[in-house]
Amino acid sequence: MFWPFTDEALAAYEAAFRNRKPAAPDVQAREAAPQPCSAALSFSNAGVCIRFAMEDGSSLDLFLNPYVARELACSTFQEGERAGWLDEDVNFRTSPTYCA
Repeated sequence: MFWPFTDEALAAYEAAFRNRKPAAPDVQAREAAPQPCSAALSFSNAGVCIRFAMEDGSSLDLFLNPYVARELACSTFQEGERAGWLDEDVNFRTSPTYCA
């Protein structure tokens, strides 16, 4: 399969990720954020497109380049475990041990 990214392109993705990173959402932003009820993923050699199904029947598509997709996956596993809703094998815990 053709890999479309040079080392320079991946370095540019990383630089953009690090240098243009927004502040983390606070509690108020988390509570106000829309919550999808389902998602479907479509992968390509250019990244991943995630289609979220919203409660009102609409959908929202986001395309993530490979760098952002990797950071999201790693953060989800690490922080999900830290937050108490995933165990070390990435299984759901029956009750959270941490709440922020």
